[in-house]
Amino acid sequence: IGSFTYLQGFLIKPPSLFLRNPTIQNYEIVLSGSPVVRWFGNTVLIGASTVVLSLGTIILAGYCFSRYPGRAVNFVYVLFLLTVMVPRNVLIIPLFMIFRALGLSGTRVAVVLPSVFYPVGLFIYKNYLDKISTAYDDCAKIDGASEWCIISRVIVPLSRPALAAVGTFVLMGSLREFLWQFLVLQRESRRTLIVGLMHNVYQMSNMLNYINPIGTKMAAGVIIFIPLLLIYVVLHRYFLEGIAAGGIKE
Repeated sequence: IGSFTYLQGFLIKPPSLFLRNPTIQNYEIVLSGSPVVRWFGNTVLIGASTVVLSLGTIILAGYCFSRYPGRAVNFVYVLFLLTVMVPRNVLIIPLFMIFRALGLSGTRVAVVLPSVFYPVGLFIYKNYLDKISTAYDDCAKIDGASEWCIISRVIVPLSRPALAAVGTFVLMGSLREFLWQFLVLQRESRRTLIVGLMHNVYQMSNMLNYINPIGTKMAAGVIIFIPLLLIYVVLHRYFLEGIAAGGIKE
């Protein structure tokens, strides 16, 4: 409702739960003069790249941790899981300095790479593989299959539910990421949807002498929320499967 309300409408006392004099001005302000289609394309590109690379690393790492247990392997696995305790914001400055030294600051690569490592997804996938009998692997080896053939033709098809769940989590996390993308993607043509729309909101605030543009913020929030809602509606069952895969071990 607030996204369809004039700025003056938020100052009316007493406030009302019903919409008075609805307007689409807030949406026009957020979207006007902005390459929204390009921003949406950047968002899709970054999200898809993150999911593909993250699933690739999780498949290989999860297979190693599940099929080759041992003290050294378990120790490395625990180290991976302990990184969950490190807040993402603590790593922003070191990551920014590293990518700037590599000449990747301001690129989409700098946005994708930090999101590829997803220890929660590794935990879910490894636990799911533990429930898959190694008899499938043994049969494939008897038939002369290599490790790569076992992974690609046996493990991956059997673990599709877990991969779908992890991929959904990775995609949602990539779409929600704001602070890191805001720091890295300074060029307008490389911004994602969330960064571009919030940049427009900040510009609107400057034009109003730093008056809080509540309606404009709500309009931007609705636009950003719609893709997340659609993804959840389509893939919501994978969220439940992901939680079950990570919490149940036979």
